[in-house]
Amino acid sequence: MAAAARLRKGALLEVARRALREPSLVAVGALTKADVPSMARARAEFRRRDVGLKKLPNRLCALAVRESDRAFLEGLFSGDLVVLYPTGGADASDASALARNVLDGAAAATNVRVLGGALDATPLYPADFEALKKMPSLAALRADVARALRAPAVGLGRALRA
Repeated sequence: MAAAARLRKGALLEVARRALREPSLVAVGALTKADVPSMARARAEFRRRDVGLKKLPNRLCALAVRESDRAFLEGLFSGDLVVLYPTGGADASDASALARNVLDGAAAATNVRVLGGALDATPLYPADFEALKKMPSLAALRADVARALRAPAVGLGRALRA
């Protein structure tokens, strides 16, 4: 019986490590309501936005980030918490889109409040998520660069035709 419990805890610790260490952007949220209907609604809201939601024990989360570049997250692990991370959608590498999805999902779910998180090895606070949300998406920035690179060629073509 004890061996089975250790195996379950080991598997759960591995899930926590993957959720907290692998993605470039990860958020830690507090649960205001953890009953089954509220959690099902929250999971559905975040899934719709390509954001994974895991409710994990605080102690396992602390073990998962210990001795990593995200050890600063350990201070957020108290009370009922969830870990929010990208699930590999189209915006998995776009920090602005991910922050927008996390905050919009938390607002729609109503039972998750973002406490903080990490962008690579940089700590993020709730205000940082708001600032990231206001930034243009990676796709919009790429389109601006493409327009800027195309503009001189268009001008040269017009000048040569005149």
